[in-house]
Amino acid sequence: QVSAGGYLLSVDVAHAYHPNYPEVQDITNFPVLGGGFCLKTASNQSYAWDTEALAMADALGLNEQEKKLTFYGALLHDVGSVMMEENISLLDLEMKPHELARTGAALLKRSPTTSFLSDIVGKSQSPWQRLRALGQWVGKPALIGQIIHLSDLVSLMLTEEKPILNQVSCIQEQVHTVQEKEFHPDVVAAFDRLCGREGVWLDVKYRPESFLEFIPANRLLTLDEVEKLTEFMSHLIDFRSPFTAMPSAGVSATAEFIARLAGMSRAECGMMKIAGLLHDVGKLKIPEQILGKPAKLTDDEYQVIKTHTVEGYNILKDLDMDEHIKNAALMHHERCDGSGYPLGLTGDRI
Repeated sequence: QVSAGGYLLSVDVAHAYHPNYPEVQDITNFPVLGGGFCLKTASNQSYAWDTEALAMADALGLNEQEKKLTFYGALLHDVGSVMMEENISLLDLEMKPHELARTGAALLKRSPTTSFLSDIVGKSQSPWQRLRALGQWVGKPALIGQIIHLSDLVSLMLTEEKPILNQVSCIQEQVHTVQEKEFHPDVVAAFDRLCGREGVWLDVKYRPESFLEFIPANRLLTLDEVEKLTEFMSHLIDFRSPFTAMPSAGVSATAEFIARLAGMSRAECGMMKIAGLLHDVGKLKIPEQILGKPAKLTDDEYQVIKTHTVEGYNILKDLDMDEHIKNAALMHHERCDGSGYPLGLTGDRI
């Protein structure tokens, strides 16, 4: 719902990040909580590693704020995949850990809303010995990064082919084979304690969404919170589309300014600002090799680019937000004479 009183933004971005990720069956939510935000999907694998990460954070005695950082970091540790090549598989992504972490950290650092997670995500794929050798084993970001690193590895080892409790000892053994290089002894010790707690593993298997209990009840967001979230979304879009003539923030500011000049209400001007930030959200589903091409596009490539309007609408269509925001994503390339796309609308039909 978008109104003067409050804003609730839910954006299906997890699947847009990478089409080969596990199918997202639910929308993505970014509720702002104490300067942070959470990303919620229906991917059981992402649920699994967040459940594991939070359990390890608890076993290590982290405080509530540190658990929140673990929670957010685990959810967004693979955000760098937004810039990876389109045909890469989930397993291939895990084979390029440093590139993935470095890209994700750079992306998160661009936005004030997410910059506090940059150091954690940057260290979430680094072996313990490497962190120590580089003198980067400093403070809680390194420890939380290690928790996420181990949780990520465990989630990749889990299989549907065997009962989960029958997998624990094998997974524990495999973790121990790489622990000297990969993981801090304290993190391994915490994981060993979890291996003896059947309830944790049963939650991973049968109640993978249990970590969502960590999130307070649904609430409406303030205008300032929604603007910060949509600004982060626009960073994602512009990060993937470096050759766009005007970044989303520029489009947003111009749209809001014109709305004020046109005598629109404060709520309508706020809606225009959000619509400007999200108008190109469909570009998250355009292949990187086309979106980032510095040379002139071929006719076939241009036809693919044009689908970002429909893709954007499809991302937003089922969300509780003003229809004008959804239609801005769909119709921002329409022209009054009917020469635009994707619908070829004319005049006041736009």
